[in-house]
Amino acid sequence: MEKPQEPKPTAISPFHDPTRWEDENEHAFAVRDAYPLSTGHTLIVPKRAVTSTDQLSQNELLGCFELIESTKRQLTGHGAEGFNVGVNQGQAAGQTIDQLHFHVIPRRRGDVPDPVGGIRNIFPGKGNYMNDGRER
Repeated sequence: MEKPQEPKPTAISPFHDPTRWEDENEHAFAVRDAYPLSTGHTLIVPKRAVTSTDQLSQNELLGCFELIESTKRQLTGHGAEGFNVGVNQGQAAGQTIDQLHFHVIPRRRGDVPDPVGGIRNIFPGKGNYMNDGRER
């Protein structure tokens, strides 16, 4: 597979401070979120500066997902009972830092009144599709 062409970064990424890295592999690193949604909220960031998943090589994508899984294992050992894992890609999706990163958000029972729908809750009122009146 051809290696994707590296885009020209528009600004220096705030993530590229190795003193803050919690873990790393050849292609990516893990850093705690500066504005965590829950204790242990971690970002997985490719070492090569890109803005979207389609710019990653297969090895880079695999490196990111290997760190996602090792971060989940580590956080499970510290009380996490579930996870939301996601990426905000593009301004319309809420991306505020022009560097691709995956969120690993640890969840615990009772951290919100009703977790049904998970990431669907980014659209208010649409999270719990199980209560929309349609027959299943």
